[in-house]
Amino acid sequence: MSTFGDIKLSAEDWAFTDKILSSDALAAQLITRVKDRVPTSVIRMSDGERAVIKHAKDGSLAGFLKDPVWLKRFGLEGADIRKVGEELLLAGNNADYLACTVSGLYLPQYRVHNLFPDHRQFIDSFYPRMWWATYRVGDVLKAGQVLILHRNQAALVPKLAERYGLKGVEGMTLDSWRDQEGLLERVREHPASTVLVSGGPSGKPFCVKLARVAGKVVLDVGEAMTNCWTA
Repeated sequence: MSTFGDIKLSAEDWAFTDKILSSDALAAQLITRVKDRVPTSVIRMSDGERAVIKHAKDGSLAGFLKDPVWLKRFGLEGADIRKVGEELLLAGNNADYLACTVSGLYLPQYRVHNLFPDHRQFIDSFYPRMWWATYRVGDVLKAGQVLILHRNQAALVPKLAERYGLKGVEGMTLDSWRDQEGLLERVREHPASTVLVSGGPSGKPFCVKLARVAGKVVLDVGEAMTNCWTA
């Protein structure tokens, strides 16, 4: 298997790395957007999203997309995978901030950035972990009231509040793609200005739509919410 040290950037890949905003710069911009109440979508894409998009394009189906355990874990059980792939392409092009993992520079199955050649700027896909490592999580979350959308939100809300000294943190259950439509109006009416989402591949298009409909700063945080931020 290739490693990071095997990288030899092509002109296309070099241009991609030139476009990546640092995690600190992202944090500064998002804090400002939260304070100014600017609707904003932040999404990340990696190997799972790549496989779903590939299925939408050519009908191929990666092994894990046939695995019921994987599908349930990432909220895709019973979903139309082809439709999700089509929506992912649209979401990537329409998101205010898009992260495509740099692992794709040396691991083909993670190569996603080439699907969005016209994107003006990218962000570090590991930004949730970088914020955790550099003690930025609390600063970002204290910019405004926080709402968590996660299947285990009931357990995460008190942990996040205690860890970062937050007031007014609340949560709503997002277990799979089936929950998304019912959450749109509820989130729009909620006073929170920052929404943290963990929703798998179908959650990326949802984040983009939610930011627009609800007028919130919506962050696709994923498993870092449980593995880092509240661990």
